[in-house]
Amino acid sequence: MTARSHHSKHVGYVPAGRDATVSWGGPDFKFTNNKDYPVIIKAYANVNTGVLTVDVRTSQRAI
Repeated sequence: MTARSHHSKHVGYVPAGRDATVSWGGPDFKFTNNKDYPVIIKAYANVNTGVLTVDVRTSQRAI
């Protein structure tokens, strides 16, 4: 982790200060990939159910 900003208000899913804010044009969660292979992060939001799904994927070998 290289940069993280927590929400300005309390959120119930983690202890205070342990969450990470990501906002278009605002604060971001940033990390450095220290592996020899790429990492891809995909997030999907279902506005009908309120469910957010995050997939973290890697290749099986270095490229």
